[in-house]
Amino acid sequence: MMRSHRSFVMFTAAAAIASVGMAGCKKKLDKAPAATVTPSASASPSPTAEPPPAPPKLEIDANGDWVQVLASHSPARPTDPITLLFRSPTVTGVAFSSVDDLTGGSASFEIDIGAMASGQAMREGHLKSPDYFDVATFPKATVKVSNVKKTEADKYSADAEVTVHGVTVKWPVTFEVFEKKDKTVRVRGEVTTRRSEFKLGKPEGTPDETAADAVTARLQLTLTAP
Repeated sequence: MMRSHRSFVMFTAAAAIASVGMAGCKKKLDKAPAATVTPSASASPSPTAEPPPAPPKLEIDANGDWVQVLASHSPARPTDPITLLFRSPTVTGVAFSSVDDLTGGSASFEIDIGAMASGQAMREGHLKSPDYFDVATFPKATVKVSNVKKTEADKYSADAEVTVHGVTVKWPVTFEVFEKKDKTVRVRGEVTTRRSEFKLGKPEGTPDETAADAVTARLQLTLTAP
């Protein structure tokens, strides 16, 4: 979503009028003075259109749990990416034997889609409609993580079973532990996917579809073993 600056100069010509003199009984036409062209003052440049406002920054609790979805327009706009924030997902089914090694562990969490925040009420209303998430029919998204394997110090791979909009997709994912204490670990991860996997919206390139297909999901969770 670019505008160019235009400048131009307009000139006006002033025509000289010949004076007519009378002498005796003969009419004599005086020679007209040479025409002159006087440039007018330069017109003011067209006002520059204001760029679209940047999307509001959504406050994220550094000590809390959240899921972010970063989406863009097609074609891209200067305000991209658009952030959808889901605060306080519900974490259940946590199992691991040691905060120093989560191998073999598992966890599940649930996201309240209706509680999304983007900083723009109209956008949120559209995304909750049947055109996208259809919150009335599919109010929750769920993620089940299993087959956790340690890849290096405090970094892991796992399988994630993700259900959104009534569609279940399995992903290989990676995450890292950035804080641990007693039976609790705090983890964060990121994955890139496509909204079309979950049948959200119309295909990218459709005339009335402005959303790009690719999206990025980020999360931060607190996991406490029983």
